[in-house]
Amino acid sequence: MSRRTRNVWVSLVGVMTCVGGVLLLMDESRAGKAEGFTVPTAMATSTAGGSSSIFNTSKPIDEARWTRIVVVQTGGPFASGESLAAESQSRGETGGPAYHFVVGNGNGLGDGVVHVGRRWVWQDDSSSGAGTIVVGVVGSARRGPHTEAQTVRLVNLVNQLMTRFSISGDRVFLDVGAGFPSARFVEQVAGR
Repeated sequence: MSRRTRNVWVSLVGVMTCVGGVLLLMDESRAGKAEGFTVPTAMATSTAGGSSSIFNTSKPIDEARWTRIVVVQTGGPFASGESLAAESQSRGETGGPAYHFVVGNGNGLGDGVVHVGRRWVWQDDSSSGAGTIVVGVVGSARRGPHTEAQTVRLVNLVNQLMTRFSISGDRVFLDVGAGFPSARFVEQVAGR
């Protein structure tokens, strides 16, 4: 191979690599996927000092701002941080997924694992209104029961939020449909 031919090939590969890198950086479908984080079940409980990694946010938390909690089902059997971001983008939602937190069922997110969404990390409101913390539970009780680890972690998470922000039980709302263990949830949250 002549020197000129080799230089042409090296230049071509270099230019294609640069163009590919620029296109990758400009890919809007990747935006927001890295925002948020997951909290494994073992790390999700409060420490002796009363703090938890869910309260380590990018913006300072205004303690008086959060006044109610709404628990909803995601409706689908699978969810991960990436799938939630893609779903919200396909619906044209600005600001990422509507959830502040999502509790996994082992399909995508681990069973009982909490995904802390960008809305919480940046202390943004949800579509449910100002001052409302939205907690999503992966799955739909119509399609099958939620897992035990998921339900236990949901109760633990809601109790942490209620304690931190002095939210009373009458300010916790369930929008989960039939089949969800609502009575058990309310009893465990009220009995904290």
